[in-house]
Amino acid sequence: MKNEEENFEWDRRRIIFGIFICIFVVAMFFEVKNRFFPNVSILGTSTVRKSTPVEKPSVKPPNFNIASGVGSKISEIKQNISGLDAKEIASSSPQIQKVLHDIQGIRDLPANQAKEMCLKICSGI
Repeated sequence: MKNEEENFEWDRRRIIFGIFICIFVVAMFFEVKNRFFPNVSILGTSTVRKSTPVEKPSVKPPNFNIASGVGSKISEIKQNISGLDAKEIASSSPQIQKVLHDIQGIRDLPANQAKEMCLKICSGI
């Protein structure tokens, strides 16, 4: 008799647990359905989406006066360059000064040594 009562209670627990699981599954089904497929058929509302034209903001491009700024800089650079001397520019580099010094040293050498020295100087450039 005691064994039958334990089986009866156990069956009752299973039944109650099963009912709760069924209720939970049904509730989750409706929750998922409402999230992915919302109810749009409410009385007084339209199910057709109305497209509204999107207004583009009117942005004016910046007005930079680049031509006059660049033109003035170019004319300033031209004035600075016109005052330079080619000899002054060429002699300002240490490498060019060395080549000029070597060429001046060739004047005092005999012809065959001068030719060899010239070839040596030119191969170094």
